[in-house]
Amino acid sequence: MSTTSEDLNVMAQRAETRRKALAVLLDAVDGDRLLAAALARLDVSDMGGVLDRAGLDAARAEAEADAANYAALAETQRRAEAAGVIRAHRCVCGHSGINHAYRLTEDERLPCSLAECRCGDLDFAPVRP
Repeated sequence: MSTTSEDLNVMAQRAETRRKALAVLLDAVDGDRLLAAALARLDVSDMGGVLDRAGLDAARAEAEADAANYAALAETQRRAEAAGVIRAHRCVCGHSGINHAYRLTEDERLPCSLAECRCGDLDFAPVRP
């Protein structure tokens, strides 16, 4: 199926709309160093959709969740390294370190995520020689 002139006109209109939007954004960036710095740190390739308020809010929420998840993973790994074990090693509650929270609590704890467990913080069980 070939591309019609109507299809090409629609693509041209979309390109012109993008050009105008980018021109507005570039003008705003020229006058606002903080905005320029923030935009320079964004990778919009994985942001499906438009950069309207809802799209930006969704991207921010996803970034916040990613940051919290990676912080919890880093803390789990730090504790595992300090104990000389791997993250899958068992906590004193008997569950794997991987089963502990995917987000640090406000007081930096990693409680067990299994509903039946009351373990309030990840503490790797000692390794037996």
